[in-house]
Amino acid sequence: MGRKRFFAYILAAGVFLTAGCSKKADKVKLMDEMQSESGEVTKAEDDFAQFRDEETWVDEIRGTYRGQDVGISVKADILVPETTQSMAVEVKMPVLNEEYRESVLKGAFADEDIYYYDMAHWTTEGIQKAIESCEFYEDEEHAEGVEHDFLEENKEELKKLRKYLKDSKDEYTKADVYDVNEYIARRDGIWYVLSFSQEEGNLDIFFSQMDDGFLQKPEGLWEHASYTVEHTYSLDEGIRNLCKLSPEEAKKEVVSFAEKMGISNLTFVGEQGLGCQPVYDEKAAEWEEKEYDGAVVGIGYMFSLATGISGEVCFGAKDYYFRDAFVTNEGVIRFSIRNPVELERVTEHVSLLPLDKIKEAFLTELSENLDAHCDRERKWFQFDSLELVYLRQMKDRRSNEGTYLPVWALKDDEVRIYVNAIDGTVIPEEDIQ
Repeated sequence: MGRKRFFAYILAAGVFLTAGCSKKADKVKLMDEMQSESGEVTKAEDDFAQFRDEETWVDEIRGTYRGQDVGISVKADILVPETTQSMAVEVKMPVLNEEYRESVLKGAFADEDIYYYDMAHWTTEGIQKAIESCEFYEDEEHAEGVEHDFLEENKEELKKLRKYLKDSKDEYTKADVYDVNEYIARRDGIWYVLSFSQEEGNLDIFFSQMDDGFLQKPEGLWEHASYTVEHTYSLDEGIRNLCKLSPEEAKKEVVSFAEKMGISNLTFVGEQGLGCQPVYDEKAAEWEEKEYDGAVVGIGYMFSLATGISGEVCFGAKDYYFRDAFVTNEGVIRFSIRNPVELERVTEHVSLLPLDKIKEAFLTELSENLDAHCDRERKWFQFDSLELVYLRQMKDRRSNEGTYLPVWALKDDEVRIYVNAIDGTVIPEEDIQ
Protein backbone atom coordinates (compact mmCIF):
# COMPACT_ATOMS: atom_id res chain seq x y z
CA MET A 1 0.00 0.00 0.00
CA GLY A 2 1.54 3.29 -1.09
CA ARG A 3 1.51 5.94 1.58
CA LYS A 4 0.57 9.50 0.60
CA ARG A 5 3.47 11.89 0.55
CA PHE A 6 2.41 14.90 2.52
CA PHE A 7 3.78 17.04 5.30
CA ALA A 8 0.94 17.31 7.78
CA TYR A 9 1.96 20.22 10.00
CA ILE A 10 4.45 23.08 9.75
CA LEU A 11 4.77 26.56 11.11
CA ALA A 12 2.65 29.18 9.41
CA ALA A 13 3.98 32.43 7.89
CA GLY A 14 7.44 31.04 7.21
CA VAL A 15 8.43 30.66 10.85
CA PHE A 16 10.83 27.74 11.35
CA LEU A 17 11.53 26.31 14.76
CA THR A 18 14.73 25.44 16.49
CA ALA A 19 15.07 23.33 19.60
CA GLY A 20 15.04 26.42 21.82
CA CYS A 21 11.87 28.00 20.40
CA SER A 22 8.75 28.18 22.50
CA LYS A 23 6.09 29.21 19.98
CA LYS A 24 3.46 26.57 19.27
CA ALA A 25 3.08 25.17 15.77
CA ASP A 26 0.11 26.34 13.75
CA LYS A 27 -1.60 23.53 11.87
CA VAL A 28 -1.01 24.05 8.13
CA LYS A 29 -0.84 21.45 5.40
CA LEU A 30 2.08 21.39 2.97
CA MET A 31 2.89 19.06 0.10
CA ASP A 32 6.37 17.65 -0.48
CA GLU A 33 6.60 20.00 -3.46
CA MET A 34 6.82 23.60 -2.17
CA GLN A 35 6.28 26.91 -3.95
CA SER A 36 8.96 29.59 -3.54
CA GLU A 37 8.31 33.34 -3.34
CA SER A 38 8.97 33.62 -7.09
CA GLY A 39 6.26 31.06 -7.78
CA GLU A 40 8.70 28.34 -8.81
CA VAL A 41 7.84 24.88 -7.53
CA THR A 42 10.79 23.07 -5.97
CA LYS A 43 11.19 19.65 -4.40
CA ALA A 44 11.51 19.60 -0.63
CA GLU A 45 14.89 18.62 0.75
CA ASP A 46 15.03 14.87 1.32
CA ASP A 47 16.39 14.30 4.82
CA PHE A 48 16.29 10.55 4.28
CA ALA A 49 18.20 10.52 0.96
CA GLN A 50 21.33 9.06 2.55
CA PHE A 51 19.40 5.91 3.49
CA ARG A 52 17.30 5.28 0.38
CA ASP A 53 19.85 3.30 -1.60
CA GLU A 54 21.16 1.30 1.34
CA GLU A 55 21.37 -2.42 0.68
CA THR A 56 20.24 -5.11 3.10
CA TRP A 57 22.30 -5.03 6.30
CA VAL A 58 24.00 -8.41 6.74
CA ASP A 59 26.05 -9.25 9.85
CA GLU A 60 26.86 -12.27 12.03
CA ILE A 61 28.12 -11.74 15.58
CA ARG A 62 28.21 -13.52 18.95
CA GLY A 63 26.66 -12.19 22.11
CA THR A 64 25.89 -13.13 25.70
CA TYR A 65 22.33 -13.89 26.73
CA ARG A 66 21.46 -15.14 30.23
CA GLY A 67 25.11 -15.93 30.77
CA GLN A 68 25.33 -18.11 27.65
CA ASP A 69 27.07 -17.49 24.34
CA VAL A 70 24.47 -17.03 21.54
CA GLY A 71 24.52 -16.45 17.81
CA ILE A 72 23.09 -13.23 16.42
CA SER A 73 22.23 -12.92 12.75
CA VAL A 74 21.28 -9.66 11.06
CA LYS A 75 19.82 -9.79 7.57
CA ALA A 76 17.70 -6.66 7.73
CA ASP A 77 15.99 -4.72 4.99
CA ILE A 78 16.42 -0.96 5.42
CA LEU A 79 13.02 0.76 5.55
CA VAL A 80 12.68 4.55 5.58
CA PRO A 81 9.71 6.95 5.33
CA GLU A 82 8.44 7.89 1.89
CA THR A 83 8.12 11.46 3.12
CA THR A 84 11.14 13.74 2.86
CA GLN A 85 11.42 15.76 6.07
CA SER A 86 12.74 14.49 9.39
CA MET A 87 11.21 16.14 12.43
CA ALA A 88 11.10 16.18 16.19
CA VAL A 89 7.56 16.91 17.30
CA GLU A 90 6.73 17.97 20.83
CA VAL A 91 3.25 16.90 21.89
CA LYS A 92 0.92 17.04 24.83
CA MET A 93 -1.34 14.12 25.66
CA PRO A 94 -4.80 14.91 27.00
CA VAL A 95 -5.33 14.59 30.74
CA LEU A 96 -8.20 12.17 31.30
CA ASN A 97 -10.35 14.32 33.57
CA GLU A 98 -13.97 15.51 33.71
CA GLU A 99 -13.34 18.44 31.40
CA TYR A 100 -11.70 16.30 28.73
CA ARG A 101 -14.36 13.58 28.86
CA GLU A 102 -17.11 16.18 28.51
CA SER A 103 -15.45 17.83 25.48
CA VAL A 104 -15.10 14.49 23.68
CA LEU A 105 -18.66 13.40 24.53
CA LYS A 106 -20.18 16.72 23.45
CA GLY A 107 -18.21 16.51 20.22
CA ALA A 108 -19.52 13.03 19.48
CA PHE A 109 -23.14 13.58 20.53
CA ALA A 110 -23.67 17.35 20.20
CA ASP A 111 -26.82 18.33 22.13
CA GLU A 112 -28.09 14.81 22.82
CA ASP A 113 -28.61 13.70 26.42
CA ILE A 114 -25.66 11.68 27.72
CA TYR A 115 -26.04 8.86 30.26
CA TYR A 116 -23.67 6.94 32.52
CA TYR A 117 -22.85 3.43 31.35
CA ASP A 118 -20.39 2.18 33.95
CA MET A 119 -21.45 -0.96 35.83
CA ALA A 120 -22.72 1.00 38.83
CA HIS A 121 -25.22 2.77 36.55
CA TRP A 122 -26.48 -0.15 34.47
CA THR A 123 -30.22 -0.64 34.47
CA THR A 124 -31.82 -3.31 36.66
CA GLU A 125 -32.48 -5.43 33.58
CA GLY A 126 -28.88 -5.07 32.38
CA ILE A 127 -27.43 -6.04 35.75
CA GLN A 128 -29.76 -9.03 36.05
CA LYS A 129 -28.65 -10.32 32.64
CA ALA A 130 -24.99 -9.86 33.61
CA ILE A 131 -25.58 -11.73 36.88
CA GLU A 132 -27.13 -14.64 34.97
CA SER A 133 -24.06 -14.82 32.75
CA CYS A 134 -21.70 -14.82 35.74
CA GLU A 135 -23.77 -17.37 37.67
CA PHE A 136 -23.40 -19.77 34.75
CA TYR A 137 -19.81 -20.45 35.89
CA GLU A 138 -20.81 -21.08 39.51
CA ASP A 139 -22.01 -24.49 38.34
CA GLU A 140 -19.13 -26.96 38.77
CA GLU A 141 -19.96 -28.63 35.48
CA HIS A 142 -19.71 -25.33 33.56
CA ALA A 143 -16.58 -24.26 35.46
CA GLU A 144 -14.72 -27.47 34.62
CA GLY A 145 -11.70 -26.74 32.43
CA VAL A 146 -12.04 -22.97 32.75
CA GLU A 147 -8.91 -21.05 33.80
CA HIS A 148 -8.67 -20.31 37.52
CA ASP A 149 -7.93 -16.59 36.96
CA PHE A 150 -11.08 -16.21 34.89
CA LEU A 151 -13.21 -17.89 37.53
CA GLU A 152 -11.78 -15.62 40.24
CA GLU A 153 -12.46 -12.51 38.16
CA ASN A 154 -15.95 -13.81 37.44
CA LYS A 155 -16.55 -14.27 41.17
CA GLU A 156 -15.43 -10.70 41.95
CA GLU A 157 -17.59 -9.29 39.17
CA LEU A 158 -20.59 -11.20 40.49
CA LYS A 159 -20.10 -9.61 43.92
CA LYS A 160 -20.09 -6.13 42.39
CA LEU A 161 -23.16 -6.82 40.27
CA ARG A 162 -25.17 -8.09 43.24
CA LYS A 163 -24.14 -5.00 45.20
CA TYR A 164 -25.16 -2.62 42.40
CA LEU A 165 -28.45 -4.46 41.84
CA LYS A 166 -29.78 -3.22 45.18
CA ASP A 167 -29.78 0.44 44.10
CA SER A 168 -30.28 -0.06 40.35
CA LYS A 169 -32.96 1.76 38.33
CA ASP A 170 -35.15 0.84 35.41
CA GLU A 171 -33.78 3.69 33.30
CA TYR A 172 -30.27 4.97 32.62
CA THR A 173 -29.02 7.90 34.72
CA LYS A 174 -28.33 11.16 32.93
CA ALA A 175 -24.74 12.34 33.40
CA ASP A 176 -24.28 15.61 35.27
CA VAL A 177 -20.55 15.24 36.01
CA TYR A 178 -18.14 13.27 33.85
CA ASP A 179 -16.21 11.31 36.42
CA VAL A 180 -16.56 7.76 35.02
CA ASN A 181 -15.20 6.24 31.82
CA GLU A 182 -18.29 4.72 30.14
CA TYR A 183 -21.24 6.61 28.64
CA ILE A 184 -24.12 6.10 26.21
CA ALA A 185 -26.23 8.47 24.14
CA ARG A 186 -28.46 8.40 21.08
CA ARG A 187 -27.46 9.62 17.67
CA ASP A 188 -30.15 9.62 14.98
CA GLY A 189 -32.23 7.41 17.26
CA ILE A 190 -29.52 4.73 17.68
CA TRP A 191 -27.77 4.08 21.01
CA TYR A 192 -23.98 4.42 21.00
CA VAL A 193 -21.35 3.71 23.65
CA LEU A 194 -18.36 6.00 24.17
CA SER A 195 -15.70 4.84 26.60
CA PHE A 196 -12.27 5.91 27.81
CA SER A 197 -9.47 3.80 29.26
CA GLN A 198 -5.93 4.55 30.34
CA GLU A 199 -3.37 1.85 31.07
CA GLU A 200 0.43 1.87 31.07
CA GLY A 201 0.51 5.43 29.75
CA ASN A 202 -1.76 4.74 26.78
CA LEU A 203 -5.09 6.54 26.39
CA ASP A 204 -7.79 4.75 24.37
CA ILE A 205 -11.07 6.22 23.17
CA PHE A 206 -13.74 3.87 21.79
CA PHE A 207 -17.09 4.74 20.17
CA SER A 208 -19.54 2.22 18.74
CA GLN A 209 -23.15 1.20 18.37
CA MET A 210 -24.33 -0.60 21.51
CA ASP A 211 -24.88 -3.85 19.60
CA ASP A 212 -21.34 -3.75 18.25
CA GLY A 213 -20.65 -6.75 16.01
CA PHE A 214 -24.32 -7.16 15.09
CA LEU A 215 -25.02 -4.78 12.24
CA GLN A 216 -28.44 -3.70 11.11
CA LYS A 217 -29.76 -5.77 8.20
CA PRO A 218 -29.69 -4.11 4.76
CA GLU A 219 -33.23 -3.08 3.91
CA GLY A 220 -35.05 -5.62 1.78
CA LEU A 221 -32.52 -8.45 2.27
CA TRP A 222 -32.53 -11.64 4.35
CA GLU A 223 -36.06 -11.37 5.68
CA HIS A 224 -35.69 -14.44 7.89
CA ALA A 225 -32.24 -13.69 9.31
CA SER A 226 -32.27 -13.10 13.06
CA TYR A 227 -29.41 -10.59 12.75
CA THR A 228 -26.27 -9.93 10.71
CA VAL A 229 -22.59 -9.94 11.63
CA GLU A 230 -19.79 -7.76 10.32
CA HIS A 231 -17.37 -8.88 7.66
CA THR A 232 -14.47 -6.95 6.10
CA TYR A 233 -13.20 -7.52 2.59
CA SER A 234 -10.79 -6.09 0.04
CA LEU A 235 -12.31 -3.29 -2.04
CA ASP A 236 -10.97 -4.85 -5.23
CA GLU A 237 -13.09 -8.00 -4.74
CA GLY A 238 -15.96 -6.42 -6.63
CA ILE A 239 -18.52 -6.95 -3.85
CA ARG A 240 -21.63 -4.78 -4.18
CA ASN A 241 -21.53 -1.93 -1.66
CA LEU A 242 -24.79 -0.27 -0.65
CA CYS A 243 -23.03 2.71 0.93
CA LYS A 244 -23.76 5.98 -0.87
CA LEU A 245 -20.32 7.36 0.03
CA SER A 246 -17.10 6.83 -1.90
CA PRO A 247 -13.99 5.79 0.10
CA GLU A 248 -12.66 9.36 -0.03
CA GLU A 249 -15.98 10.80 1.14
CA ALA A 250 -16.06 8.24 3.96
CA LYS A 251 -12.56 9.31 5.05
CA LYS A 252 -13.76 12.91 5.26
CA GLU A 253 -16.59 11.71 7.51
CA VAL A 254 -14.02 10.10 9.84
CA VAL A 255 -11.81 13.20 9.95
CA SER A 256 -14.79 15.47 10.60
CA PHE A 257 -16.14 13.19 13.34
CA ALA A 258 -12.72 13.02 15.04
CA GLU A 259 -12.16 16.77 14.86
CA LYS A 260 -15.48 17.42 16.59
CA MET A 261 -14.09 15.43 19.52
CA GLY A 262 -10.84 17.40 19.43
CA ILE A 263 -8.86 14.59 17.79
CA SER A 264 -6.56 15.49 14.90
CA ASN A 265 -3.36 14.11 13.33
CA LEU A 266 -5.12 11.01 11.97
CA THR A 267 -3.22 8.86 9.51
CA PHE A 268 -5.08 6.32 7.35
CA VAL A 269 -2.99 3.17 7.11
CA GLY A 270 -5.46 0.82 5.46
CA GLU A 271 -8.95 0.59 4.02
CA GLN A 272 -11.37 -2.27 3.41
CA GLY A 273 -14.99 -2.76 2.55
CA LEU A 274 -17.36 -3.27 5.48
CA GLY A 275 -19.92 -5.94 4.78
CA CYS A 276 -22.43 -8.04 6.64
CA GLN A 277 -23.64 -11.63 6.54
CA PRO A 278 -26.92 -13.05 7.87
CA VAL A 279 -27.15 -15.27 10.95
CA TYR A 280 -30.14 -17.60 11.35
CA ASP A 281 -32.00 -18.97 14.33
CA GLU A 282 -32.18 -22.74 14.51
CA LYS A 283 -35.95 -22.48 14.15
CA ALA A 284 -35.49 -20.79 10.78
CA ALA A 285 -32.78 -23.14 9.56
CA GLU A 286 -34.90 -24.32 6.63
CA TRP A 287 -34.64 -20.81 5.14
CA GLU A 288 -30.87 -21.16 4.84
CA GLU A 289 -31.10 -23.48 1.86
CA LYS A 290 -33.74 -21.32 0.19
CA GLU A 291 -32.33 -17.82 0.67
CA TYR A 292 -28.75 -17.81 1.89
CA ASP A 293 -25.88 -18.44 -0.53
CA GLY A 294 -23.11 -17.21 1.76
CA ALA A 295 -22.69 -13.91 -0.10
CA VAL A 296 -21.48 -10.77 1.64
CA VAL A 297 -23.22 -7.45 1.03
CA GLY A 298 -21.14 -4.30 1.45
CA ILE A 299 -22.63 -1.55 3.62
CA GLY A 300 -19.65 0.79 4.06
CA TYR A 301 -15.94 0.96 4.80
CA MET A 302 -13.44 0.05 7.51
CA PHE A 303 -10.36 2.25 7.88
CA SER A 304 -7.28 1.42 9.93
CA LEU A 305 -6.15 4.50 11.86
CA ALA A 306 -3.15 5.76 13.76
CA THR A 307 -1.74 9.06 14.94
CA GLY A 308 0.68 10.29 12.31
CA ILE A 309 3.41 12.74 11.42
CA SER A 310 3.93 13.56 7.75
CA GLY A 311 1.86 10.56 6.82
CA GLU A 312 4.04 8.27 8.89
CA VAL A 313 2.62 6.30 11.79
CA CYS A 314 3.66 7.41 15.25
CA PHE A 315 3.46 4.89 18.04
CA GLY A 316 4.48 4.65 21.65
CA ALA A 317 4.07 1.01 22.55
CA LYS A 318 6.21 -2.11 22.20
CA ASP A 319 3.13 -4.00 21.08
CA TYR A 320 1.44 -1.18 19.17
CA TYR A 321 -1.51 -1.90 16.94
CA PHE A 322 -3.74 0.14 14.70
CA ARG A 323 -7.21 1.41 15.62
CA ASP A 324 -10.13 1.67 13.24
CA ALA A 325 -13.29 3.42 12.07
CA PHE A 326 -16.45 2.04 10.43
CA VAL A 327 -18.45 4.26 8.08
CA THR A 328 -21.91 3.45 6.61
CA ASN A 329 -24.84 5.50 5.31
CA GLU A 330 -25.45 6.40 8.99
CA GLY A 331 -22.02 8.06 9.13
CA VAL A 332 -19.31 6.92 11.54
CA ILE A 333 -20.72 3.97 13.49
CA ARG A 334 -17.48 2.92 15.14
CA PHE A 335 -14.32 4.85 15.94
CA SER A 336 -11.37 4.00 18.13
CA ILE A 337 -8.02 5.70 18.56
CA ARG A 338 -5.00 5.33 20.82
CA ASN A 339 -3.02 8.24 22.22
CA PRO A 340 -4.55 11.31 20.55
CA VAL A 341 -2.13 14.20 20.98
CA GLU A 342 -1.96 17.97 20.58
CA LEU A 343 1.03 19.30 18.65
CA GLU A 344 3.03 21.81 20.67
CA ARG A 345 6.16 22.44 18.63
CA VAL A 346 7.77 21.11 15.46
CA THR A 347 11.50 21.11 14.77
CA GLU A 348 12.09 20.48 11.08
CA HIS A 349 15.02 18.94 9.24
CA VAL A 350 16.61 17.42 12.33
CA SER A 351 20.04 16.05 11.55
CA LEU A 352 20.29 12.24 11.44
CA LEU A 353 23.42 10.16 12.03
CA PRO A 354 24.91 8.12 9.17
CA LEU A 355 23.72 4.53 9.12
CA ASP A 356 27.20 3.20 9.96
CA LYS A 357 27.02 4.93 13.36
CA ILE A 358 23.55 3.48 13.94
CA LYS A 359 24.76 -0.01 13.09
CA GLU A 360 27.64 0.35 15.57
CA ALA A 361 25.18 1.24 18.33
CA PHE A 362 23.02 -1.79 17.55
CA LEU A 363 25.94 -4.21 17.32
CA THR A 364 27.27 -3.06 20.70
CA GLU A 365 23.83 -3.45 22.28
CA LEU A 366 23.29 -6.88 20.71
CA SER A 367 26.63 -8.22 21.86
CA GLU A 368 26.57 -6.77 25.38
CA ASN A 369 22.98 -6.20 26.52
CA LEU A 370 20.54 -8.69 25.00
CA ASP A 371 19.14 -9.52 28.43
CA ALA A 372 17.44 -6.11 28.52
CA HIS A 373 15.35 -6.87 25.44
CA CYS A 374 14.15 -10.44 25.83
CA ASP A 375 12.90 -12.58 28.72
CA ARG A 376 12.53 -16.13 27.39
CA GLU A 377 14.93 -18.97 26.67
CA ARG A 378 16.73 -18.51 23.34
CA LYS A 379 19.95 -19.72 21.73
CA TRP A 380 19.75 -17.75 18.51
CA PHE A 381 18.55 -14.31 17.41
CA GLN A 382 17.79 -13.38 13.81
CA PHE A 383 16.83 -9.79 12.92
CA ASP A 384 15.22 -9.11 9.55
CA SER A 385 14.09 -5.48 9.58
CA LEU A 386 15.70 -2.10 10.34
CA GLU A 387 13.09 0.63 10.06
CA LEU A 388 13.20 4.37 10.66
CA VAL A 389 10.05 5.33 12.58
CA TYR A 390 8.79 7.90 15.08
CA LEU A 391 8.63 6.92 18.74
CA ARG A 392 7.11 8.93 21.59
CA GLN A 393 9.35 9.72 24.51
CA MET A 394 7.67 11.26 27.58
CA LYS A 395 9.50 13.79 29.76
CA ASP A 396 8.90 11.56 32.75
CA ARG A 397 6.38 8.96 33.87
CA ARG A 398 4.10 11.52 35.51
CA SER A 399 4.16 14.03 32.66
CA ASN A 400 1.67 14.32 29.80
CA GLU A 401 4.29 16.04 27.64
CA GLY A 402 6.63 14.24 25.31
CA THR A 403 8.35 14.27 21.94
CA TYR A 404 8.06 12.07 18.88
CA LEU A 405 11.61 11.43 17.73
CA PRO A 406 12.96 9.64 14.65
CA VAL A 407 14.41 6.33 15.80
CA TRP A 408 15.72 3.17 14.19
CA ALA A 409 13.88 -0.01 15.16
CA LEU A 410 15.69 -3.34 14.72
CA LYS A 411 13.21 -6.22 14.82
CA ASP A 412 12.94 -9.96 14.88
CA ASP A 413 9.78 -11.99 15.55
CA GLU A 414 9.49 -10.82 19.16
CA VAL A 415 12.36 -8.44 19.98
CA ARG A 416 12.49 -4.76 19.10
CA ILE A 417 15.48 -2.58 19.92
CA TYR A 418 15.31 1.18 19.40
CA VAL A 419 18.20 3.57 18.72
CA ASN A 420 17.75 7.34 18.58
CA ALA A 421 18.43 8.37 14.96
CA ILE A 422 19.69 11.78 16.08
CA ASP A 423 22.32 10.89 18.68
CA GLY A 424 22.73 7.09 18.41
CA THR A 425 21.71 6.27 21.98
CA VAL A 426 19.82 3.07 22.75
CA ILE A 427 16.38 3.76 24.22
CA PRO A 428 15.93 1.75 27.43
CA GLU A 429 13.04 -0.69 27.54
CA GLU A 430 11.53 1.05 30.56
CA ASP A 431 11.23 4.28 28.53
CA ILE A 432 9.20 2.62 25.78
CA GLN A 433 5.50 2.85 26.62
